[in-house]
Amino acid sequence: MSNFKCEKCGTVCYDTPNGYITGCEHYPEDAVDKIIKSLDLTVTERINTQPEFRREILRQVVERVESDDLFVAIKMLEQVLEADEGVDK
Repeated sequence: MSNFKCEKCGTVCYDTPNGYITGCEHYPEDAVDKIIKSLDLTVTERINTQPEFRREILRQVVERVESDDLFVAIKMLEQVLEADEGVDK
């Protein structure tokens, strides 16, 4: 099972063999199932197929820069750049 705690509100999202039985305002139950299924994709595939994932990475980069965690911010931006390689702009 893949239980996890929401990093924003602290709610625990509980997984069962039939899917998630709890969620929160940040991770509604049906959205959690979609997120977990998408974890089988590589970061590049997720960035290229899920615009909301790309925005989330960029939002987290801003948070890292604001907290002076520049090494992590750089690594996250490198993932976005890797996904953009070969994509027409």
